[in-house]
Order: sequence, then structure tokens, then C-alpha cells
Amino acid sequence: MSFSLAVSTKLSLKCCYNPAHMGHGDDRWFCPKPPSPGSILLGLIPFTAVCFSVSLWDRVYPMVLGLPFNFFWLISWLLLTPLCMWGAYRLEAPRASDLRRKDGGAP
Repeated sequence: MSFSLAVSTKLSLKCCYNPAHMGHGDDRWFCPKPPSPGSILLGLIPFTAVCFSVSLWDRVYPMVLGLPFNFFWLISWLLLTPLCMWGAYRLEAPRASDLRRKDGGAP
């Protein structure tokens, strides 16, 4: 994988790279856009709920569905995390297709 700095017409620097899986004749460079704040927030929700709320749910009782509350909390976030990631993907997918259209790629 090769790295370089591409300079646009406004003299702003972008970090771009040519992925190794691209063909040798393909000279296009991949310049990723930073993620939107909404997708970052959706990614941080499960992380925060599991890692930083321990003091709120660190007890055995009450029992929920026959499970201790702390075990139920972790299992529920194990199931809710893909939903948050799906939401972040849905926020980013239109931005990626807009970028491909500007670059002349297929929508």
C-alpha cells in the first residue's frame, strides 16, 4: 500500500492512499472523508453504555427475565450494538454515494 499527500486546487492537503487490491493500471486514489458527527455519536452510544455505566448497574438484583441485571444489561447492549452500527452506516452511505458521483464513479 503506498501513501502520498494529494494537493487540491485550494492548496489543502489530504492523506490519500492507493489500496493494494486495486489493479496495477488503476491510478485512482482513495481519499476517505471523515465520519459525520451523527455516526460517531451512534458508535459511541454502545461503548459508553457498556464501559462507563458500570457503577449504575453493578448489582445482581433486580432480576430481569431470570438474569441478574448486570448480565441482562451486557446482553442487551450486545444485541443493540449492531442496530447502532446500522444507523451509523445509514448516515454514511448517502455521503459515500455522493462522493462517488462527484468523482465520476458509479452510484
